[in-house]
Amino acid sequence: MRLFAILALAVASFSIEKDHRYGVTFRHDANAFEITVVDHATGKRIDVPLLHARVEERVRTTVWDAGTAFNITAVAHADGSAVVTLAAFRDGVQVDAVVNTFRPAPDFTSLPTNTVSFDFADVDVKDALRQLAAAGRVTMFVDPQIRARVTLSVHDLPWRAAFDAMIVKAGLRYRIEREGIFVRR
Repeated sequence: MRLFAILALAVASFSIEKDHRYGVTFRHDANAFEITVVDHATGKRIDVPLLHARVEERVRTTVWDAGTAFNITAVAHADGSAVVTLAAFRDGVQVDAVVNTFRPAPDFTSLPTNTVSFDFADVDVKDALRQLAAAGRVTMFVDPQIRARVTLSVHDLPWRAAFDAMIVKAGLRYRIEREGIFVRR
């Protein structure tokens, strides 16, 4: 079940380097890929029929557009990553090839459960939050415009309770996303 949850959240969109005429954008979940071929020279988008695949199963298809064949291979891995390759052929000659790899960001929707202890006396709240993030081993993005100082002392308090206390004391807000915790005024 955890594997499905990880893959279901793994959604990606890619742009290709400028030296490639063609590129692919894709979205994937636990059992399917939605792929679009993009012609960077014309801006044209070519939708590929939905590809169904189990985890670690390589799927292939070919689509044609204006005399160009696009051979596409896709595979989703158990860790939530995915790889899509595209080879473009015109008159039997390969004219472009790209490989896109997606690796999901760590899932920070569950916060640390360890306990923390600290004594902050009139400390810049950004510094205090950085120390707290390190203690919880989480990625935290703190708005650089925040100007607040905090005095707070906790001993053997669950990480979440210490974090909430610091946020309330400094009059801040936060949101939790897959990439980490975002803190703002």
